[in-house]
Amino acid sequence: GTRVELSARTAEVFSSASLQVNEDDPRDARLVGGRDVSAALVVREPGVWRFLLFRDGGVLPSRDFVIEVEADSAPVVTLEREAPRSVPANRDIPLRWSVRDDFGVSRVVVEVTQNGETREYELRRPLDVPRELDGALRMSPKELGIAPGSSATLKVVAYDNDLSGGEKRGESAEFE
Repeated sequence: GTRVELSARTAEVFSSASLQVNEDDPRDARLVGGRDVSAALVVREPGVWRFLLFRDGGVLPSRDFVIEVEADSAPVVTLEREAPRSVPANRDIPLRWSVRDDFGVSRVVVEVTQNGETREYELRRPLDVPRELDGALRMSPKELGIAPGSSATLKVVAYDNDLSGGEKRGESAEFE
C-alpha cells in the first residue's frame, strides 16, 4: 500500500484526537496545541477516513474524506534520440534516456539481447524514488559484452517502486 500523511488544523481547541478508517477501531492521532492534528495511514483499498476530536467527554467527528485508489501504471521510458547503428567497440554508445512514473522509479537498466540470450546492466538505482529520472547510457559495446563486428538489440528498462502490487517495468523502444 501507499503510506499517506494526514494533517489538519481545527477551529476550536480539543484535548485528544484519533483517526478512523472506514468503520475500523480508531487509532491515536497526534494533537499539538489542541488544534494541530496529524496521523498516517496505509492505503490498500477504497474507503473513507475521518478524524475524531475529543473534549469534555464528548467526541466530534470530522467530515468523511474519500480514499480513492489509483492503479499503478508502468514507468514510461523515452529515448531522447535514436542510437547510431554502428559504434566503435571502445566508445560509449551516445544515447540519452528519460523515465517518468506515477509513484516513483526504483531502478533503470539496459537490457542487451544477443544470440537469443538477454543480460542486463544497471544504469541507475536512486537512493530515493523520484517520479522523473534521466541519464545517458555511458557504456561502450565492449562493456556490454558486444564483440567487434557483432550486433545486439538493446532497450532501456525502468522499474517502479510498487510494493503492494509488485514492481512494474516499462521499456523503451528497442535499438540495434
